[in-house]
Amino acid sequence: MTDGCKTKGFQCLETFRRIFSNYWIRLRRMIKLLIWIGIFFGGWIGWWIGEKLGFEFFGAFIISNVGSIAGVFIGWKIAQEL
Repeated sequence: MTDGCKTKGFQCLETFRRIFSNYWIRLRRMIKLLIWIGIFFGGWIGWWIGEKLGFEFFGAFIISNVGSIAGVFIGWKIAQEL
């Protein structure tokens, strides 16, 4: 395989880039998906907690934002473990 790379020049490098480019594209998509899932469920749980604590709309909205931020972090951490 080394001889083929020497004779083909940059073709081996292009093959290497293509393989790892596809890998990184799929990995970035998975990270984005897990972050969006974390935002959704974190916000939903935050809103639910705000309602259970008796906050009005604005209080539940603020707690929902905190839950969404926590969901981003949790989704990102889960994506790193995969």
